Parts: sequence; C-alpha cells; structure tokens
Amino acid sequence: MFKDQEQKYIDLLNSEPNQFILSIQGLIEVVVQKFVKTGRIRLEEKNDLKQQVNEYLLKKMPRIQNQYQRRSSLKTYLSVIITNICNDIIKHENKITIVSLEDSMIQGYDNQALENLIFKEEIKKLKNTINLHPKNKPRLLLLLKIKFRMPVGVYDFKAVYPHITVFDFKQFMVRIGPYVENTDVKIFSALTEMTAKHENKKNTPDAIRKWIKLKINELIDLMNGDPPVSKYNEETIQILFEKCYYKETQTNSLQKNELCSSGLSVRKLANVKPWS
Repeated sequence: MFKDQEQKYIDLLNSEPNQFILSIQGLIEVVVQKFVKTGRIRLEEKNDLKQQVNEYLLKKMPRIQNQYQRRSSLKTYLSVIITNICNDIIKHENKITIVSLEDSMIQGYDNQALENLIFKEEIKKLKNTINLHPKNKPRLLLLLKIKFRMPVGVYDFKAVYPHITVFDFKQFMVRIGPYVENTDVKIFSALTEMTAKHENKKNTPDAIRKWIKLKINELIDLMNGDPPVSKYNEETIQILFEKCYYKETQTNSLQKNELCSSGLSVRKLANVKPWS
C-alpha cells in the first residue's frame, strides 16, 4: 500500500507538478508548524511562509524533479527541501519577506544531515523487512551474523536452540575456530551438527548455504520493491545489517560476558562503524 502511494506521488511529481504541489500542502503545513512551535516565526507569519514555500517549489520544480533519484523516500526528500527553504527565508530576514532563494537549498540534498536521515531510514527499512519473518527471525539473525562474521554469543544460539548450554556453544566455537578466517563450509558443517543434536533434524552445509542465500535474496527483493525502485544487493544488505545489529550484538555479549574468545572480538570492522 505504501509503495503504491509513494509511486502515485512520484508519478504526479513528474507529470503534473502543479497538482503535486497541491497534494503536499499537508507536509508543508507540518514543516512550517515546527518553525512556529520553536519560535522561529510568529503564528501570524505562518501563512506567508507557506505561500513563499509554494512559490519557490513551483519556480524550481524542474530542478527538484531532476534531483530526486529515490535515494530516500519522496517525503524525506521534500521535508529536507522545505526545511531548507524555510531556514533560508528566516536567515535572510528576521521577518517574512520575499527573497531570492538559491539552488543550494536543493543541492543541500547531498549534505551530511540528509545522509544521516537516509541511513536511519534504510536501517529502519531493513529491520521492518526482517520483522516480516517472525517465525524464522531468530534463525535468520543468527545465520546472517555468522555469514557476515559478526560477533555471536550463547544468547544468539539459545534463540534458535533453547536447550543449548554454554559448553555446547564453546565446543561449537572451538570446532569452527578461527571464526573470522574460516570458510562457510566448515562453519556450516558445525551448524549441521548443532541442528542434529538440538533439533533432531538432518541437514547439510550446502542446504544451510542455500537457505541463507535464499533469505538474503528475499530481503533484497523486498527492499527493492516490485517493480524495483531501489538497487540493494548483498553488499549493501550486509553493510546495513552490520550497522543495525553489530552494536546491539556487542552490547548484549558484553553484558552477558558471552563474546566469543576464539576470534570474534578481534574483528576490526574498519569500514563498518556501529550506528550511534
């Protein structure tokens, strides 16, 4: 439903810009009202500011159409632009007056603040997508952490194998160590033994590999949309997943003193800093 509505607004943006501006009056109202609540403008100046925002959007609509490339939701993109417009007006004058606004407000789409907004939005999107698998979520999280060589602890395994002991966990880690440098085949072989012992199920390393690959592809498809409006791949899913769960995993492990001593804690993750 959300994707259909988003696409409808995108189509309107590109085909009927005047109608599009009329359709986003609610968003303009929300943004401008924030400036009233924070005392940036007086209540009696609110309608004047909204009018100037509309005039600017209409004037610069071709530029806005060209700049929007679906790196974020259209609502996020417009919220930043409208906020920049309001800031620019207030910066130039302490009262509401017609000013000449620069294209830099649209170019501000690339600034760090928007990048942070987009990244937070993408992480939230991944979490919501993973939550679409409630039955398989613990297994999915465990296997993705292992696939991406993230820290894991007893609590990760207990979510999948409730009767696992600390001794079982330590045996597993000894069996696969060194964790970060080892192959999927060896790690998945150890997982098949774990599954056989605690779930009484026969499995193969290749079956685990295929299941993980299937689930990653499902996440990619769901994140990209149907028809695709994004370009996620396994690498971007891994980056978002690590940003999303590495800090949480590390905190839980340290709190429970479960962080593995056979190589997990020495992974530097130089290019993947936990989100803060």
